[in-house]
Amino acid sequence: MNDDKKGKEGEAKENPEEDLVGDFIEEIQSADDWQVVYAVINEVKLEPASLQEQIVAGVLPLTEDKDSEVRSNVARALGRLGEGLPETQRETIVIRLLELSKDKEQTAQAAAALALGDLGKAIPESRCEDVADRLLEFTRDKNEKIRASAAWALGYLGKAEALPGSRLGDIVDSLIDLACEGKGEAGIRKAVAQALGDIRGEIPKAAILALGDFGGILSEARLNDVVDLLIKLSEEKRGEIRASSTWALGELAKALTEARRKEVIDCLLKLTHDKDRTVRRTAAQALGDFKQDLHESHHNAVVDRLIDLMHDQDEDVYEIPEESLSLLWEAFPESLQLDIVNRLLDHLSDENWQVRRIAKSALYPLFKKTPEQHHEGVVDRYLELSRNEEGQVRTQAILALTFLGTTLESRQKDVVERLKELRDDEDKDVCEAAAGALDSFEESREEAYEMDTKALRTELLAQLRAEVDEELNDGFSSAELDYPYGEISAVRIGSWLWVKSRLVYEGATWNPSTDRASGDPISVHGWRDWIGLVESAPAKVSTPDELDSWALFSATYKRTYKDVQVPAPWGSHKGRWVEKLTEDGGVKVLEASGFFRDVEPESTATVERVRLSE
Repeated sequence: MNDDKKGKEGEAKENPEEDLVGDFIEEIQSADDWQVVYAVINEVKLEPASLQEQIVAGVLPLTEDKDSEVRSNVARALGRLGEGLPETQRETIVIRLLELSKDKEQTAQAAAALALGDLGKAIPESRCEDVADRLLEFTRDKNEKIRASAAWALGYLGKAEALPGSRLGDIVDSLIDLACEGKGEAGIRKAVAQALGDIRGEIPKAAILALGDFGGILSEARLNDVVDLLIKLSEEKRGEIRASSTWALGELAKALTEARRKEVIDCLLKLTHDKDRTVRRTAAQALGDFKQDLHESHHNAVVDRLIDLMHDQDEDVYEIPEESLSLLWEAFPESLQLDIVNRLLDHLSDENWQVRRIAKSALYPLFKKTPEQHHEGVVDRYLELSRNEEGQVRTQAILALTFLGTTLESRQKDVVERLKELRDDEDKDVCEAAAGALDSFEESREEAYEMDTKALRTELLAQLRAEVDEELNDGFSSAELDYPYGEISAVRIGSWLWVKSRLVYEGATWNPSTDRASGDPISVHGWRDWIGLVESAPAKVSTPDELDSWALFSATYKRTYKDVQVPAPWGSHKGRWVEKLTEDGGVKVLEASGFFRDVEPESTATVERVRLSE
């Protein structure tokens, strides 16, 4: 909660818990946007269970507030906070929400429907059928928003274990009918697609295998009707409907016969070419979710497409192939695994730096999973390519050998010797690549160092969030960002300790020139570096000031990626950061300021070399 709402300045609080309950009620009453309510709820969820119970008890009377917006906010809050409460209190919440579902204002009715869906599994067994009846009734409402809210909620209600199988069948039938009837406007069809996927996710495994009986709920024919509907919805004009249908297809397909599953995979492969990036991303994720269920007839097509997607222009898409390939790995024969590794190694020299980054990130875990008897052959292949008469081929081989040599300790000596030879190559690009590769082997001697930085991470995340929020919400523009994330690591190099903080804060911004409802994507990276002697390093750090006092060298840097290419090369940066530390105290520092566009941000930085002494 905001500190300025916890009492008058300097006034001691006799009952701080009452103050927190009061703060929450005040936030709910004054909030004019659901995102604000959601943020407040997230704070409440961090409080002890006993306090959450007090807060829920305190806001229940607001379901009868004269302001319909307050009633709507309370409904959504109760739905989000209900899970984990005692059953008696959950039952009270359900009763109030059912009453609110008959509110005179349609916005409050829709909010009550969504809140009942949020409760899902937390709905007491004695109330499950009452909730199902009310939501099914809502699917026949004249108001599109209410019908859409009911569709979303029914999807989550399908997860309630106490719901009889016959009612789950009614829910599925109602959702299909809702999408097929004239009442099936775009917003509803999107909700139906999402809801069908949600329900399917909770069907017991035994029922999935049975298929024909579908756990006594749906016949195989009815399941096929669901898939037919989703395939049809995946061809809708609106991207969000196609995306929801794509996700649901991935959830449902694994319960189908092999022949039908192949049809769904073909559909998903087609959807990876969709013009909407969310659809492409969702389809790529769905392919990865098949894991062992991916039929061998689709192996090559899926691998080819996932590797192609590494070249996609959107971060939402090009980050997915790494995850999907890893999920599918065990389904592939050794020959295909080896082919994937070689193709990723070749991508280390791609002209697109994002492709190089993704390929390198994907390689390490996948190469480790490749049978060891193939490792030697892969290294030999690139050692041979490093002797090719074409300089470009030799350069490509060096990049692959850099990865292989730092990964396979048994071949590191061979690789380093070859790189030293290439450092004197007649081709300038080859020389530079070899020199850079040898630097990488120097870095591979870093050792992880144990330092308790949990409190420091919390502090730095809070600082980054406050700084960016103030900068972006300046009256001219506004922003909505997710919680910042990132890690702090400490590595020992000789007698030196390098503490690295790499944090990220992402979301969207709006200003008068923004022409997209979703806003302009933004990604802010906050970096901090500290270097000092291991022997005097603190075991636990809570604030950056503590590291500032210990360090012999420190650096601060912020990089902001903007618009649809995030985090492609378009944005601004300022400050300096450490790129390399050697055992003799040599520090390579990069410093940058200003804007960058269509180039790697590092390429606009100047290099400074610092020598530290013990």
